[in-house]
Amino acid sequence: MRFGCEKGTDYGGTQRELINLCVVTYAEDPNNLFFADYFAFSKKDFDDYAPQILTPKSISGIEYTYGERLRNYGGIDQIKDGIITELRRNKDSRRALAITWKVQQDMAGKQPPCIILIQGLVQDGLFHLTAFIRSNDMFRAWPQNALALRQLQGIIAKESGFKAGTLTTISGSAHIYERDYAAAKEIIKNHAQGFRCEFDPRGNFVIKIENELIKTVYQSPQGGYIKEYAGKTAKEVYLQIDN
Repeated sequence: MRFGCEKGTDYGGTQRELINLCVVTYAEDPNNLFFADYFAFSKKDFDDYAPQILTPKSISGIEYTYGERLRNYGGIDQIKDGIITELRRNKDSRRALAITWKVQQDMAGKQPPCIILIQGLVQDGLFHLTAFIRSNDMFRAWPQNALALRQLQGIIAKESGFKAGTLTTISGSAHIYERDYAAAKEIIKNHAQGFRCEFDPRGNFVIKIENELIKTVYQSPQGGYIKEYAGKTAKEVYLQIDN
């Protein structure tokens, strides 16, 4: 709502859009999901929606589901054979992925999928899942998508023999429609916590001015001294750090 570019939509009206919004979830229990009271859907709504991602079951009145395309893409179960089997074969694989986009059908289709690709990678015994979402209604669709993807991640991790790591969603077009502006502002007013300071796990920089020089001390996450840089201009210091 603060930084989104206001522009039109394919359906009339306006939206506020961010490009390539990356959101990382790292502490959500796939088996005990948190539901905020301000979600634009109920727990029952989500329970009805989740199978559309988790299972290959078709639903009357819906052209296709993500589950159908992930688990029956031309007869191939991409979750079982493309990700789980692949990671069991080689935990270091970069080929554990699944797609939903069907070029011939979706390029000119009226209802192309929004979740286009998911990829799994394993590091240090943790199964990390990344999903690319070409078009993402952040107010109504993203919370349901993220919760269902987290459940899917938990299933894949368990069947592959790993623990669930981070879930990353990359939304090519992350937007809020004009119809939801007022409700979004109300949520921000009542629930937003503002920007939080989170320390970088790779360390932090402490900057000060001393003897007409910009001095920058590089510290470990625990506050220990690593290295110091100094220069007359910010660019001079930056170039030292960059090298």
